[in-house]
Amino acid sequence: MTRIAKTNTYTRIIDASLALFNEEGERNISTNHIAAHLGISPGNLYYHFRNKDEIIVQLFKRYSEALLAYLNEAVLPSDVEDSINYMAGIYDVMWEYRFLFQRRKHPACTQCRDCWANTIPSPKPKSPRSWSTCSPSSTV
Repeated sequence: MTRIAKTNTYTRIIDASLALFNEEGERNISTNHIAAHLGISPGNLYYHFRNKDEIIVQLFKRYSEALLAYLNEAVLPSDVEDSINYMAGIYDVMWEYRFLFQRRKHPACTQCRDCWANTIPSPKPKSPRSWSTCSPSSTV
């Protein structure tokens, strides 16, 4: 008889938090949002994590481990094409944990002056005249 391993609550909280933080922005998600998304009580979440910061620390540890694993396994590039592929692998890991690099006031915005000043990394428009005024409901 094969036994299917069930993902434990701790791991489910971490996985759901990563998805929600990436989709909605870390500042827009509370522990209550995470608990509701998982269909668990806030008390159950607090049994595993004292606060949202503890969840973020665990996600940063996962990010660090994933990046180090990639860097240890990847073959160092020998030409331009290899360098592009090597960097693409790094960017793939960063993309998986993109909320760590997002500090915009309006998470969906990539163009307004206020958001650009606090965004790492994001394409900057060439001319300040092309910057639009952002509203929190802006979409990419």
